[in-house]
Amino acid sequence: MENYLGILRVLGAASFGIGGITFLLSFRWRMDGLKLVRHHIRWDASVITIIAISAALNAGAAIITGPIRFGWISFRPGAAITPVLGILFGIPGAIGAGLGNVISDILKGFISPASVSGFLGNFFAFALIPGMIVRDASLKNKNSWMQYIVGICVGAGFGMLSMPWFIDVTGTMPPVAAWTTEPFALLMNRILSPLLLGPVFLKILFPFTVKNGMYWRQENTATVENL
Repeated sequence: MENYLGILRVLGAASFGIGGITFLLSFRWRMDGLKLVRHHIRWDASVITIIAISAALNAGAAIITGPIRFGWISFRPGAAITPVLGILFGIPGAIGAGLGNVISDILKGFISPASVSGFLGNFFAFALIPGMIVRDASLKNKNSWMQYIVGICVGAGFGMLSMPWFIDVTGTMPPVAAWTTEPFALLMNRILSPLLLGPVFLKILFPFTVKNGMYWRQENTATVENL
């Protein structure tokens, strides 16, 4: 592992930097494929409400479900809600997901410098990237499922680089531990959990979100039938 630390740190720093820049730009801009375009989010009471709801859902899921342990392996069912927030609510949902992770750390007494990477990881890697990739949240066809799987895996890939990097450089954990135990935990909880349980949350919440005009791609959704 020590032989690859240099490469991993460079990749991790790049991933963390991309996430940080994306967060700063997100108040005026969003990604449309490979293009950066202005969005039209009005930061009014309705958007603040979506952020608050997303934060509450992400924090509540993390606190209520907790980890299910199989020996030294832990599985967090609540992690499945994070990408769903980005897919349904876009940038506001992703911001809420990041804030929810910080709230969870505070309430569980785990607040630390690593909470910075937790905020950015939940915002960018685990919520916003799936939200940008998944253009059809209905999960009614093969293309929709493929978008969901790709979004989860790509987002988790960024998180598995940026979060261990921050933990490493801040000295929260020894470098070798940061680059071994943390990526494995993310593999379990940011890929396996969303792939197994995320579709359940999405199937439940997507019709409600569309019906109430909260789906961030609503203007691009002509009709949603047979929900």
